[in-house]
Amino acid sequence: GGVDPEGNALNSVEQAKLNSDGSIGSWATSTNVLPATIGDHGSVIANGYLYVIGGNNQKTTIYYSKVNPDGSINAWTTNKNPLPIGRQDLTTVTTNGYLYVLGGTDPSTAATTSVIYAKLSSDGSVGGFASTTALPAARSFAGGAIANGYIYIIGDTGATTVYYAKINADGSLGNWSTATALEENRQALNNTIILNGHLY
Repeated sequence: GGVDPEGNALNSVEQAKLNSDGSIGSWATSTNVLPATIGDHGSVIANGYLYVIGGNNQKTTIYYSKVNPDGSINAWTTNKNPLPIGRQDLTTVTTNGYLYVLGGTDPSTAATTSVIYAKLSSDGSVGGFASTTALPAARSFAGGAIANGYIYIIGDTGATTVYYAKINADGSLGNWSTATALEENRQALNNTIILNGHLY
């Protein structure tokens, strides 16, 4: 998915192999396109499945597809449990068998403080969603990451704040704390990663 230069949402899926020297192989377009055109969505990988969550026009749908050993994907399945309320520009992360959806823009077109989570099943399906500790401030276009039993949400439109919360054994979140702020405003931070104890 994604959005093309004219602002049109896409349903295509592209994949490429990562080489041992860090280079990337040729891109190939999957024959298993998304069931709908989607942009401004969340995506995660867990337990060998690829997930596409929410998206433009405050979609509630969740699609998932099994990733094969050669990198190809199977046909997409529409999850029977949709998001409780439509969201776009959302932050999505996964850990310990749970999917988290943080903030985003709801149908009123306002950013939200809502945090919801659901259990992932071994067959790729997503269970029903429950609410957990809300964010200290409404966030959309924010980055998200997981490390050492904590969940992080980073930046926003015009914001430098970084919040973090402990992940409890049952998947719920503890209270949010404020970490060292970014040095400058950042938005659309879906490319946020943690590696070897460093946040990028």
